[in-house]
Amino acid sequence: MNARNLNPHRMFYEMAAAHRPKYRFDGGKPADFKRWHAEALPAVMACLGDYPESVPPRPELVVEWQDRGLRMQRWMLDVQPHLSAVLRVNIPGDLRPGEKRPAILCWHG
Repeated sequence: MNARNLNPHRMFYEMAAAHRPKYRFDGGKPADFKRWHAEALPAVMACLGDYPESVPPRPELVVEWQDRGLRMQRWMLDVQPHLSAVLRVNIPGDLRPGEKRPAILCWHG
């Protein structure tokens, strides 16, 4: 007999483990990827819907602090009508005025 589960975390883990996405990539060669991409991309794009209306970002620096050699900033931006988003910028503490370095963008959630 299967043990009963009372743990929602385990439930979601098991649901994820059992899920087989329709457009998963199971190939290994560049030609496999090209075929998969040609089939999957239109279907994925179709399910995303329309982009929201563009709005001016109205950037607002909310707070700035120093930590572990970084200057950290929290910003708020408008991303579409009636919705803002918060983002964080970490700047190397030794960055000189006018100096440019590569940036790393991370999307979470």
